Amino acid sequence: MKFIDLGLDQRILDGIDAMGYETATPVQQQVMVPILEGKDIIAAAQTGTGKTAAFLLPLLHRLLTSPHHAGDINALVIVPTRELAIQIAEGLEGLAYFTDVSSIAVYGGGDGNSFAAEKKAFALVSSWNKFYNATEIGASIFEIWQKQLAKEIWSDEFGDQQNLMRYPSRDRMVELLLNEPNSKWFDKVNTTQKESKNDVVTASFKFAVDSLTKAYGPQSKQWQWGTVKNTHVPHLAKIAAFGSKTLFTGGSKTSVNATSESNGPSWRMIVALGKDLKAYGVYPGGESGNPGSFYYDDMVDTWADGKLNELVYLRHTKQASDRIIATWKFTKK
Repeated sequence: MKFIDLGLDQRILDGIDAMGYETATPVQQQVMVPILEGKDIIAAAQTGTGKTAAFLLPLLHRLLTSPHHAGDINALVIVPTRELAIQIAEGLEGLAYFTDVSSIAVYGGGDGNSFAAEKKAFALVSSWNKFYNATEIGASIFEIWQKQLAKEIWSDEFGDQQNLMRYPSRDRMVELLLNEPNSKWFDKVNTTQKESKNDVVTASFKFAVDSLTKAYGPQSKQWQWGTVKNTHVPHLAKIAAFGSKTLFTGGSKTSVNATSESNGPSWRMIVALGKDLKAYGVYPGGESGNPGSFYYDDMVDTWADGKLNELVYLRHTKQASDRIIATWKFTKK
């Protein structure tokens, strides 16, 4: 029997199709029709035979086709273990992908602090404005999340220390997440269980929140992107003591302001053409190469703040300017 023959709501059929299923298993064929008719069922079958979908699909159908209060809890599934609760919640998320039905797994075994921190972080990153400004906390959560997600997806196939290869590009990862929910790449080949998209996305998010909490404490201003990114301007010879201080600044490798932790666009200049030519610019350094001089890094803060200095543009050698600090004169012997 095919799922389409059961009379399920089309949105559910779309979810089933996206997960790669077409034909109902024996236990599903035997129990789904009675459940859809509103009858009580007790069923037993071996592991892996589709028992979870056997009751979730009729449950979804009744929620979508019967009157109910959208803001209330309309169904409760009770299971004996935390792992099974998580598995069922993830299964429902996949089957209900094209509907507005949502679920949450609630279980004991902890003090609740981690869950509360994750819930707060998810709410924040969900409302993030997508700007990598220095004061954004959402940028910190998202950047660690997506970097860890790339590792979760690709590291087992591409992370061999003996034969290192580049991970596939970010757009390939986005394609998997949006359009290939059952891709084999989500499964970690080095583990016994079969990981799903939900598994690796959830694990990566938990890693991001846990990492920020361990490094900076509970969510606060310390989670701001400018602090977490830890931008600095390294010395060209990589002499740490001659590099800049840590700069509280925004940007990222993949944003318009492509400033990462230690590299990015340095010299910035704008030229205003016209009768009286004017130009503005700045670079993350100073006028002197002497680390002991005030002028060694006196423009770094201006650069980090995104500001520009008006540049000195002299039309001839005799033109004076109060911007000139010192002059050198070269003569031929």
